[in-house]
Amino acid sequence: MAFNSFTKEPYYFSEWPGFQMERIDNSDIYRIKAPWGNQGIIFDSGVTDREVSEGKEAFQTTDIPYNNDLIGKLYKIDMSVEPKADPGVMKSKRRYSAGNWSDYSAE
Repeated sequence: MAFNSFTKEPYYFSEWPGFQMERIDNSDIYRIKAPWGNQGIIFDSGVTDREVSEGKEAFQTTDIPYNNDLIGKLYKIDMSVEPKADPGVMKSKRRYSAGNWSDYSAE
């Protein structure tokens, strides 16, 4: 069984919203190690489905294509584009659809 190196949780056995990310040096940058061979990733605000059903607002990205070539890259959500309401039953979720991958620099 594979484990997330930051949270120590087993992969594929975590409930939504998934694994908690690690904040880097009190910055606005967080990291996580995705499972090897992963093909997509969603970044979210950590609100559970139960909390959403109780009316708590949640934010997340749309499904972002991901592959091993993106290891060590930084994903930045384009927050100038307003998030759209989830078209499903959980109307309190807002989805960001714009963003891009770039090289990470520790400068």
